[in-house]
Amino acid sequence: LKPPSGIYGVYDDHDWGGNDMGSKIDEKEGRKDVFWNFLDYPKSHPTRARPGMYHSIDLSNERIKVLFLDTRWFREDHC
Repeated sequence: LKPPSGIYGVYDDHDWGGNDMGSKIDEKEGRKDVFWNFLDYPKSHPTRARPGMYHSIDLSNERIKVLFLDTRWFREDHC
């Protein structure tokens, strides 16, 4: 399931809203929608339906899998 833009990515903590922000950031779902909209993922894409923004892609006829980890969505603040 390739996004129309052909761009893949995951957010950085500063993209998310602040340095080392964790699970308690304001408007989490809205920020998630902005992220997926930027990458042109359709609203019906299964990745958008689950919590967090982790995802993966397969390259080279599924011989290579790239994992995009989301280490902040569920994380308690640590600083």
